[in-house]
Amino acid sequence: MEGRLIYWRFDLKRPISFKKEGLVPITQIKICLRTLGYTTEKYLSILDDLFPSD
Repeated sequence: MEGRLIYWRFDLKRPISFKKEGLVPITQIKICLRTLGYTTEKYLSILDDLFPSD
């Protein structure tokens, strides 16, 4: 799929795909988090580690 990023993990029943560029809708992010078993807090913590506010 051109223009899409695909994420696959051994314990997933199907891969997660999302747009390569541009904004990702919040509903798609929440669906992906639910599929991965992550909470919103864990997701935000990961983002904070990747992009510190310093």
